[in-house]
Parts: sequence; C-alpha cells; structure tokens
Amino acid sequence: AFDPPRRVDGRIGDWHGRPTRFGGSTIYSSGELVYQDHIFDAYGPDNGQDVQRLGIQDPIQQKVPEIYRLDPAVQYLPGEFGIPTPGYNLATHYGDLPHQDQADLSEFRVGADPGNLWFLARTTTMTAPAQTALLVLLDTRPGSATHAVPFGSGINSKRADYALLFTARGGWVANLSSGRVTRLPAGSVAANPTDYVNALEARVPRNALGRLPSSFSVAAATGIADPNGKPLLKDLGLGANLANVAFRGNEPARDWWDKQQAFSLYAHTIDPFFHGVDVGKLLRGANQRYVPGPGYHDRLFTSTKRISKEEGEEGTLQHYGVYLPTGYSPRRRWPLQWWFHFRGGNAHIAAAAVPRIFKDMGEDVHTVVVSPRGRGESTWYVGRGQVDFQEVWADVHRTFSVDPDRTYIAGHSMGGWATYLLSILYPDRFAAGFPASGPVTQGAWTGVDFPGCDNFKSSDGET
Repeated sequence: AFDPPRRVDGRIGDWHGRPTRFGGSTIYSSGELVYQDHIFDAYGPDNGQDVQRLGIQDPIQQKVPEIYRLDPAVQYLPGEFGIPTPGYNLATHYGDLPHQDQADLSEFRVGADPGNLWFLARTTTMTAPAQTALLVLLDTRPGSATHAVPFGSGINSKRADYALLFTARGGWVANLSSGRVTRLPAGSVAANPTDYVNALEARVPRNALGRLPSSFSVAAATGIADPNGKPLLKDLGLGANLANVAFRGNEPARDWWDKQQAFSLYAHTIDPFFHGVDVGKLLRGANQRYVPGPGYHDRLFTSTKRISKEEGEEGTLQHYGVYLPTGYSPRRRWPLQWWFHFRGGNAHIAAAAVPRIFKDMGEDVHTVVVSPRGRGESTWYVGRGQVDFQEVWADVHRTFSVDPDRTYIAGHSMGGWATYLLSILYPDRFAAGFPASGPVTQGAWTGVDFPGCDNFKSSDGET
C-alpha cells in the first residue's frame, strides 16, 4: 500500500498526514513528509544590518551568555521604548520585508505514488486570486557545483539539481545543470484560497526529474507570484525574492523565529535547510510519533472563524509559547504556570527578551509554563484576547498533562492586569496569582477629565 491516490484540486481531504502543531518540526505521517512551520514569520531577508551587528555580538555571547539580552533590547528600542534609531531598520523580526501575508508558510508536505511526487504548501493567508508562489529545490545526486536558481529567485545553490516553481497559474521544472526549463502539463497545479484552506498543491511526474533515487533531499520556500503570470517570483526588493523557508528546525526562540531564515536569505541561499526524503517511506505509508522534548516550543492551534480574518496575524491559525521542564512526561500531572505579556508584547516576547522567566517559573520548580499571545499586543485580554485565552486553555489541557489543582497565573504590566482579571473571572482555575506592575484597571487611570477625553487619541497612537 502507498500514500492514497490524490487529485490535483487544491483540496486537502486526500492528504492524510497530521501536522504536529509544533513550529519547526518534521515527521512522516500517513506516508507524507510533513513540516510544520512557525507562523507570522514571512519577513524574508535581512538587509545586512542585523547580520553585521550580530556578527560581532554572537561570538562574544558564546563566552558571555548574559549579553543575550542586548539583541531583543536593541530590537525594541524604536517600538516599545520610543528611542529614535536613524539609519537602522530595527524591529522584532530579522527579515526586513513588510510581512508577506500570502507567503506566510504554515505547512509544507511531500508525498509520492509510483509515478509522481506530490507537494502541498499551506499559508496562514490566501485570498483570491491566490498570489502564493512555492519554490522547491531537489538534491538528487552527489555534487557541489554552484548553480543560480532561476525564476527570479535571487538565490544560488551548491546542492540543488532541480528547481520547481508552482503558482496558481501553473508549474515549471528547471534542470540546473542544463538550464532547461519545462512547463508541467495543464492541471498539474491547483490553488485553493477558500475558507482558510489556503493550499497550493502540485503533482510532478517522477520521469521529469531524471533518475530519481530512492532517497533525496528537498528544500522549499515561499514568495509572491509574478503579477503578470510569468514563471517568476515577484521582485521584493532585497535580493532574494523569498519570504519564508521550510525545514527550519533549529531557529532560536525569538519573537517571530526568523533569524536563521533572514540571514540565509541575505546570503542568497536556502541550502542550510535541505531535509532528507525517503521515497520508500512515502510509498509504504510511514508514520512517526512526535514527542516534544524539554525546553521552549512554538505551539500552534486552530482558532474560531468568529474572531479571524484573512489578514496578517489574524487568521484561524494561532500560536502560543510553552516551556516543558526537564523530565516532563505525560505519565503524571505537572504544575502549570500561566504568564501573560505586557502591552506591546507577543506570545514569544518572554522567550526572546526575558527567558529567565522560564527558568524561575518552569525549570527550577518543575512546572509547565504557558505564554499566550492574547490575539494582539494590546487587547488587555478582553474581547478577542479573552477568546484567545479560552482557546489556549483548551489546547493546553488537550495536549499536555497538567494538574488543575496546581495552576498559577502571573504577568507583567498588561499581563499583571490579566492576572487580576482572570483570577476574578475564573477563581476556580487558579491556586495563586502574581501580578507584576499590573494596573488595577484596563489601561491607566490618570484622573484627567475634560470634554471628549474618553475618545482622546494622541498623535502617536499610544494614548
């Protein structure tokens, strides 16, 4: 038996593998190689400033680990701290493109049948007409000759023998040794932007790839399709015309998990991210069980459509941070600590800027720590932010073995307010709370009262 038959229609019902819902993970599932990407990380290449800055700092950090805080602190200077940084494009992401919503990869899969290879990419956002473009590189034989990857990609490869480009308008196969580009037959590619399916599906005859061996390596990245329908990636203006790269299993925990991606694209390559494929495992329907180990994880879940929209970070696929202490096992129940971020933060700000939180509240006291996003930087954990908390609560209790009698809540600033709010709303859920610098009202009460003050907004949007 092999991976069940499929049709090229953009529907995902005939893809039977199950993603892990842990960002950066890859497994075989129902005869598919399934990669689960981090989300909201389609920022593409660095412009060179972070590469230069961290080229100095990272080697020092190996000897002086405490300086890790300089990186997130510098990233937050213009935003959270309001300090001008003329000449520098500083942000909490390392890539310097505006976020490319329709290139924000969430899953990439490889399948096979006796005559074809199959590819599926899904994105957090896709609206009609679908603009997503998928570039796939295949390393099918030994050799290290450097080839320019075509299709306007702006990258080179020392590993790839073939480059494949898929868009809603069709698919193309490039033999990098000969330079020959062949268009796939009509009906080989389909896009489905409906109802958050957000899928780009492709079938490639194995005989279009020469003598495909029983094992090979694959790399993949997403960009935006040429608006004129040509077999090209849209020029994004930073050299490498790609926004999001697959098979990044070792990204350091940062706000958007895009450091290695941004630096490799700045170097015009995705070669560090090739992953092995065993065709026999695809054909035999191989399965693997994913078990998250100790440490910090990017956990994904599906949110309700009621508070979602096809835009930026507001789709149905959402995430939160979770820390599992050394020795964690589902065979017993573990204490659970909630930590809520401050105004201007996000699900992973603690892991990026103050990871000691997870040592003090997690590792040192053998406790699982969860850090929700709250559906934004400043929802005050009401409305959509409250729904996010409820959804994360449900996912945590489905996924991890935690003790309802040893569940605690804490947070800083706006997260301190969340500690007051949620322990009052749900007193039966928490054994204790620790609000740090938390206002006792939603926002800050200043005592100011003048006509129209309830609707006042400052020019910088902060008040």
